[in-house]
Amino acid sequence: MSDVNPTNSKSYRPGDEEKGYNDLVTIVLTKRECSDLLTAMNELTAGPYAPSKKEWQWMEDVMGMPTRESLMALFDKVDDFQEGDLRSSK
Repeated sequence: MSDVNPTNSKSYRPGDEEKGYNDLVTIVLTKRECSDLLTAMNELTAGPYAPSKKEWQWMEDVMGMPTRESLMALFDKVDDFQEGDLRSSK
């Protein structure tokens, strides 16, 4: 982690600390909900209908969307956790 970006999130924005955006949260999902979330994230970032780089840049600039890379990193984080949970429940 760095002083400038304490979370190492690619969607970090200056001022996130004052808004509490760096605080940890706990989310409880069923395995189905987790799977649905991962499917949606994958389709949005890498699926055949995913926005182009230019379109994604527009979504970041105009709509305040996180970066594609940030969503992909979040996908990996959730996927790793889900895979570990699935292995431990067998």
